[in-house]
Amino acid sequence: MSQVDSDELWKRHHDGQDKYTYFLLAAAGAAIGYALQKADGDKLSMWLIPFFGAPGVTIVVASEFS
Repeated sequence: MSQVDSDELWKRHHDGQDKYTYFLLAAAGAAIGYALQKADGDKLSMWLIPFFGAPGVTIVVASEFS
């Protein structure tokens, strides 16, 4: 494998990883937005903490390990 082929392979892999990371961040934003929409008008209480935080935090953490 030549250096040019190796560089091209690395570039394609890196571009794919970027797209995947942006997808996960968008999914985290959508999960947080959905939680905010469903809790519209409700008072903040202890039961809302897992509802707001869990989906978004899980996806952001997963994007860090990808």
